[in-house]
Amino acid sequence: MARSKRSRCCLLLLLLPLLGLTFSTPRPKERSFGQQLLDMALESPLYKMLLVPQARRTMVDTAEANGIGWSSSLEYIRGQGPWDDAVLQELEAGSPAKPPSYYKKPFHAYDTGNLNWEAAFEQELASRAVGARNFPAFGKDGEDAFRAAFDNALASLGAAVPDGGVIVDMGCGTGISTRRLAARFPNASRLIGLDLSPYFVAVGRRLMELEPEAGNWVTDVVADKRVELRVADAESTGLPDECATTVNLCLVIHELPPDITRRVCAEALRLLKPGGQLWITEMDFSAPGYVQLRSNPLLFALIRSTEPYLDEYADSTEELFRHLAELEPVESVRLTAATGRHFAVVVTKGRGKESRLDDRRWDEFGNYVVEDTTKNQTALRLYGPGAHRAMVRNLRVEVYGGEQGGAAVEIDALEGEAAVVGCYLAAEGTWGTCVWARGGSPQIVRNFVARARWGVVLIGTGGRVEDNSIRGLGEAGLVLVGGSTWVHRNHIADCGGPAVLAAMDCKAVLQENDIRECLSGVRIIGKQSEIQMRPGNRLLHNGLCDEHQVEAPPGVIPSGSTATVRSCRPYPFLPKDTQELLRRMRTCREHAELAILMRSARRRGLLAQAYRANRRLTKLRKGAHKAPPPRASPAKREVLVVAKAWDGPGTGFGQQSISVELGELCEVLRRDASGWILVSTSRQARGWCSPHAFG
Repeated sequence: MARSKRSRCCLLLLLLPLLGLTFSTPRPKERSFGQQLLDMALESPLYKMLLVPQARRTMVDTAEANGIGWSSSLEYIRGQGPWDDAVLQELEAGSPAKPPSYYKKPFHAYDTGNLNWEAAFEQELASRAVGARNFPAFGKDGEDAFRAAFDNALASLGAAVPDGGVIVDMGCGTGISTRRLAARFPNASRLIGLDLSPYFVAVGRRLMELEPEAGNWVTDVVADKRVELRVADAESTGLPDECATTVNLCLVIHELPPDITRRVCAEALRLLKPGGQLWITEMDFSAPGYVQLRSNPLLFALIRSTEPYLDEYADSTEELFRHLAELEPVESVRLTAATGRHFAVVVTKGRGKESRLDDRRWDEFGNYVVEDTTKNQTALRLYGPGAHRAMVRNLRVEVYGGEQGGAAVEIDALEGEAAVVGCYLAAEGTWGTCVWARGGSPQIVRNFVARARWGVVLIGTGGRVEDNSIRGLGEAGLVLVGGSTWVHRNHIADCGGPAVLAAMDCKAVLQENDIRECLSGVRIIGKQSEIQMRPGNRLLHNGLCDEHQVEAPPGVIPSGSTATVRSCRPYPFLPKDTQELLRRMRTCREHAELAILMRSARRRGLLAQAYRANRRLTKLRKGAHKAPPPRASPAKREVLVVAKAWDGPGTGFGQQSISVELGELCEVLRRDASGWILVSTSRQARGWCSPHAFG
């Protein structure tokens, strides 16, 4: 009878999407009837038969789709045995650790959890797939970007290892995180990786003996004599008091019951010397991406089916932060967002009980400070040998959803004339771009480009941009980085940034374009561009004065610009006082006047205030007769375009520096007194970059 009821529950849950029913996410200790029903279903054999294989297939498919050699790497490591009881007995003889009951539950689609060879063989393969899923723009290198995001976030919180320091890496698995720590901190004297699974430790030790290259394994493995992998329980490691300067917990505690997590943290603090640091990097279920995921219990069930403690972890994380701050040996607890769905925490051990919880995950607007990297999507991508003759014609291409956004059409061709003709293009999000093209001679003709942060971005291209209507962009309408594009008979209007932005050694030709009511008409970055402005261009009412119609560095005068029709009416209502300007933006009820006030605010560097005012502008335009359509939101921070590739890391910031590519779009997070710039890029990278990269 009980089995029959459970089967009916499973059937009901499988039908929920068809019925349009959902359950809201419960608060801790208050589980709704729907959540209890889902819990019951997840315990049923039928549901496990459906979900667990699907979760595994998703992981393998993600790996193979991103060029991660799952099958070949698995075949390689299986052939590096022997993998038998003798190997385990040798490891277990030197460790008194016995797997506790919570560790014996099924994990990650394996019936015996982490206590089997298959789980150990596939751990690093799955880790690469998870990285690719979190940073899709990086493909098979997504894990490197993923872990670099953790590194950068920890560094921003003051994470450091003193010379001769000892690092204990709890829950090290096969040693992925331990090896990365060794490479990142050559000044450390010793690194001890601890894991409860003798299978994982055996495979990790064997990999360091073999030192396979990426052709055989999913990544290069470099042995390091300072690294030691041991079988040990993180609750009771057997290591002496105050033996470490750093304890690392990377993507571990979501696999633990909350009470075990607290014991592990207490053990970490016991191991740390005064002034030592506990680093925790994990999933953040307060982040918008995970809040949305968890609001759909059936989708969340696919993850829960292989992570038995995930629900308890999600409910208890915020309480854990407060608990750590209240512990007597803790001096401070600092946390920030590492990716759009993960946090980083640095807990510093001290002598007093005056600790403070410093939470930096949210900005002044209440937004998560790092945007969701899993949502960067491209609707149409033209690349490879066939891209040189491809055509996108008479389509409506829109990219919706996700804070990051993506490109409506992306063209990556070294040669040829790929074409986008007669299309309606729109793309939401921070990096929402209607057309992004690199190389070749793309033909962008007779398109309507709107509702995006960026319009058309061309990097090192020839070709032409002709007869397009580009309106209501949050930032630049047309970005030209290098190349020699012909820009002819386009109407570009109502952009939050420059209508045309030219950088590097751009040799574009502009003829018969109508450019009006943008932050500036044509803006040139650097002194190497040679822009020709042939007769027929009209630049009207851009910026706040005639000097804003064409903006260029001293001594750089675009050819023919003196013959261009340039005009900007005076705006006597503009306040000179900043506070009065902000007040007028808050109270103005005329959409045309508010647009000019916002333009003035942006030119004064009041980007966040202009961003907020854009919401009011949207409402005013929707309610006015014959008003322009709503404009896409501008950036909250200063935006830059990379005019010179920079390969980092650089002096002064070391591993916190990042590489940037020509034409990459960046948001400025902070400027250092030395001139270096902390940026977030359209490739979801975050770090310090030299100002020379921006011309």
